[in-house]
Amino acid sequence: MYYLWSCIGVLILLSLPLEKVYAQPIAVNGNMDLSTFQIGSQKTLELNGEWGFYWNELLDPSAIQTTEHKTNVEFPHLWSDDPNLPSFGYAT
Repeated sequence: MYYLWSCIGVLILLSLPLEKVYAQPIAVNGNMDLSTFQIGSQKTLELNGEWGFYWNELLDPSAIQTTEHKTNVEFPHLWSDDPNLPSFGYAT
């Protein structure tokens, strides 16, 4: 019986993640605080959160600050699921 519990304990320990799991930052009003993001330790950065969405506009980065057509959208987001937008189009 001791052998069985020892094997179960070893299997549980082997199933634990080997790398530390970090919380991903979330964007708020188009800004993401990366001050706690561990660049060397974390391999990916998810761009989840609230981002500016400019439908039917391809904007240069400098024009984003001056345009007034911004809609804040929670990402990940499929615009085809949005009843206010057509299924086809483009956006910044």
